Amino acid sequence: MAETRYAPVLIYRFGHFEVMPEAGELYRRGQRVRIQELPFRVLVTLLEQHGQIVPRDVLAKQLWPQDVFVEFDQGLSTAVAKLRQALGDVADNPRFIETVPRRGYRFIAPVMQESPALSAPAKPELQSLTPPPHEELSVATTAEQSIIPEPRVGRRFSDHLRWFAAAALLLLAGGALFLLRPSKVQTPLRANDQILLTDFDNTTGNVVFTETLLSALRIKLEESPYFALTSAKATQAALEQGGVQGTGRVSLQDAQRICGTLHAKAIVHGTVAPIRDGLRVQLQAELCNGGALVQEEAFSPSTNALLLTLGDTADRLRRDLGEPESSVKRFGTPILQATTSSLPALQAFASGEQKRARGQDHETIADYKLATDLDPEFALAYARLGTVYGNENETELSRAVYQKAFDLRLHTTERERLYLTAHYYSSALGDAERAEEVYNLWRQLYPEDLIAPNNLADLYETLGEPELARAMAREAVRIAPNNAFPYAGLLQADQRLGLYEEARSVWHDASVKKLDDSIISRMAMFRVGVAQGDAALIQQQEEWAAGNPRQAEMLMLEGWVCVAEGRLRAAQTLFHRAQEVALNNGLKESAADAGLELAQFEADIGQIQEARTEVGHSLRLAPDVLNVKAFAAMVLAVAGEPTQASTLAEAVRSAAPQNTIFVKMILPITESRLSRVSRHPEAAVDQLRPVQTFDRSRVIELVSIYDRAQALLSAGRGLEAEKEFARLEQLRSLCPISPYIPLAHLGMARGWRLIGDLKQSRGEYATFLQRWRGGDVDLPLLRRVQAEYQSLGVAAPSN
Repeated sequence: MAETRYAPVLIYRFGHFEVMPEAGELYRRGQRVRIQELPFRVLVTLLEQHGQIVPRDVLAKQLWPQDVFVEFDQGLSTAVAKLRQALGDVADNPRFIETVPRRGYRFIAPVMQESPALSAPAKPELQSLTPPPHEELSVATTAEQSIIPEPRVGRRFSDHLRWFAAAALLLLAGGALFLLRPSKVQTPLRANDQILLTDFDNTTGNVVFTETLLSALRIKLEESPYFALTSAKATQAALEQGGVQGTGRVSLQDAQRICGTLHAKAIVHGTVAPIRDGLRVQLQAELCNGGALVQEEAFSPSTNALLLTLGDTADRLRRDLGEPESSVKRFGTPILQATTSSLPALQAFASGEQKRARGQDHETIADYKLATDLDPEFALAYARLGTVYGNENETELSRAVYQKAFDLRLHTTERERLYLTAHYYSSALGDAERAEEVYNLWRQLYPEDLIAPNNLADLYETLGEPELARAMAREAVRIAPNNAFPYAGLLQADQRLGLYEEARSVWHDASVKKLDDSIISRMAMFRVGVAQGDAALIQQQEEWAAGNPRQAEMLMLEGWVCVAEGRLRAAQTLFHRAQEVALNNGLKESAADAGLELAQFEADIGQIQEARTEVGHSLRLAPDVLNVKAFAAMVLAVAGEPTQASTLAEAVRSAAPQNTIFVKMILPITESRLSRVSRHPEAAVDQLRPVQTFDRSRVIELVSIYDRAQALLSAGRGLEAEKEFARLEQLRSLCPISPYIPLAHLGMARGWRLIGDLKQSRGEYATFLQRWRGGDVDLPLLRRVQAEYQSLGVAAPSN
């Protein structure tokens, strides 16, 4: 047998595994794992080059001498399969070994290497727990960032002595030299009890630790399905209600004061302090009523090992507080895999988290971008960036960073992996049904986690299920009664269901708690004000939006109202102002969306040339954004540009075949419009039949119902058209500012006229003209409707 040569390291660690190359041994949680020699040699070779592709021919040459005849491909595939079996890994969704088609294999999990040191000092040197950066990335050079020393050659010794030394090294490597073990907790927490985190007391003189350790600890504790953490946003809101100005920080005294308000059961407080030859990390938990629970301390031999120390200490704290051992093991991702090995990157991320807790979402973009620049494999930072972009309607930017986050999903916790996967399906792929599956699994694993029901509420609005949206929003409010997001979702659901008084009640509760500054809440209350004719409520929302980075969205709502009243020139002014505001805030896609909304209404009331101009401007603003292309195609289909509409629609379908909104809503509407304008109304009706499932979707806002009714009218099916127009009117609460509501009355008037019921027709014409009584007198549609009304023997009312 050829001599096997391994790197001069004593041990590799990844996940729950330890590998001793010189001894030829593999351990899982301290238990020996049986593995044959060839699979073991494959493992060591991959570990030596972890994060890099190891070609198949290189592996074959290392495993078999040139004078040995074997079927290399089959033998290597068999060895890798047996290795995966020993690790509990699967090829389709690998945690450790990735197959790179036609090239080779790559070890993708974070790996730690430790050097043998019988005579080494007490502080072992560690390799990074994250995979090595790609070749084009620069290597950190500062003492704070460089934690990858050159390995030292070790001595050979007996198996017993080797195991003893390895165990000692493992103990030190995590910084887990215990200074204090807790006494038995007399009153452990129960499942789903809430925990409130405070800022770290930091006496090291290094301010970086204050923010970074708190962010890392939050991520580690949030992975637990046993406890629930109060959100940073809810904590800040509670502090402000108590008269403390929001700074993003929470002292132990602050936490003791607001703990009961947040319905928390316990407070966890951390400290980091310098001691001889290292740093001390301490985590202590106490009940909200002041009763002590438990305290854990650990020693970190260096700054580089501090995060490792914190991770181990957090896992012990979870056990101490009553979480079952099986849960801690199942949901216990190593801390550097869950976050980052770069303290500067973690500091930038923590800065973004603080701003997000204060509601400064737009301002977090620079922080999260810096975090990803400092660590291009910081998965959670990409995910946060994707969420912020998505909330600002920058869908293409959101899609790109969510794709990056999903590609790096192994570099995070189980909980955050659910977060990344759900957002990947919903934002990168646009597959709402798959996202729904992930969120429901999330709810099962983390029943007291806010994010899953909160995001499901928004998803169900997209899918046209406002009742389900309301149920999820109510659950989210129950879980996090001091968080603004659930109130926004519940407000929106109540408004869309026409539960206006309930919406006002939710608005009052949110206002009392100072949780009313969400753009979603404000837009919902604007719509309630329009529906109930409450001018003061409308003005309140407009004044709030003035000067806000999200003012563009409120200006667009005001534009909708103007179109619904036939005041097109005023609407154009508002939509153009919205574009200016969006562009001033660097939101090109939002500016393009404003132009497309205006173009849609212009096309539907017959202002074809204006609609084409707006679409052209929007496409120039965001030429590569799929969302812009999709809605542009929908407008151009009725604006006399069928070829361009078809080209754009096909491009969208090809680029996003799984996108629920595009494939099941927007593109069928576009195809139906093309059929209608080409005088194939029956085909237009058929093409809209599948869209009926989504008629109540927030995305299409009554368009599918209006278009279906128009197609029926074009097909000469007047009674069916009248019923569809009437259905649109009945669903007016979904969007009480929609211009399609008065247009539905015009459609009903024409439907009744088509079937010969002139009395009903006159009534609907009168209703439409009353709604447009303040409309632009020179608007061609208004003049045409007045002529139609007069032809029925009735004088049209004057404007």
